[in-house]
Amino acid sequence: MGVNPAKRLQASRAELQRAFDRHQDALGEPIGYGAGTARWLASQLPGADPRQLGWGIIAVTAMLFPARVDDAAGAAAEGSAEGDAWSAPGERGGERTSMILASRVGEALLESAPPAAGSAGVRQVGAELAACEMTAVYSEFVGAPRDPAEAADPAALRREFQQSMAPGLAEIRERLTEELPGADLAAIGWALIGTGMSLLVQTSKIKPSRRLRRRSSVRTSAMRSSLLLAAVGDFLVDPAA
Repeated sequence: MGVNPAKRLQASRAELQRAFDRHQDALGEPIGYGAGTARWLASQLPGADPRQLGWGIIAVTAMLFPARVDDAAGAAAEGSAEGDAWSAPGERGGERTSMILASRVGEALLESAPPAAGSAGVRQVGAELAACEMTAVYSEFVGAPRDPAEAADPAALRREFQQSMAPGLAEIRERLTEELPGADLAAIGWALIGTGMSLLVQTSKIKPSRRLRRRSSVRTSAMRSSLLLAAVGDFLVDPAA
């Protein structure tokens, strides 16, 4: 089945590309993230169309990308004297970083070859991807149990998260259906789980500098946004919590 992204999704992709260009310019060096994760996802989802997965990741990252305060303030922050790519106000810098890097995975998938004839639509999930542990993801959002001696119930954590985020999760699912007609949302969900968990490793490497508090806040928010991508993906795989 062909991939036919709506015009709004194509516009979202262009905006994410502009955000990536600004971020890369501020960082002062090329960002090569995305291709490795894309290859791994394609190997773990051999029956899915990688281009459809790519558009799905881009759609979700565009929806979760935090709005800029304003273009002038954003440019001033990103073009600071130190050329600090993480200097956006508050936690938004970390959130933007996660969504920008996740969008690069989507872009790399768009460049992938289509699946072999006869395999498209027969979704398989590789062992590595299927083994991604989501309990820690929901614990981060819902919180640890009141009694530390009590083991967290993964199903209960998942249900509590999805209930608290129900309107937003429903909107994401609806927008995906509108902007990427006929897409396999479960396959996109698995791709988001893999992207979020891989991105968690990348964002955890953001190093502190003399701006310790700000950089630490950026790293924390970037890691949390990575986990959010995985949680959204889990919802798309099985929304009936």
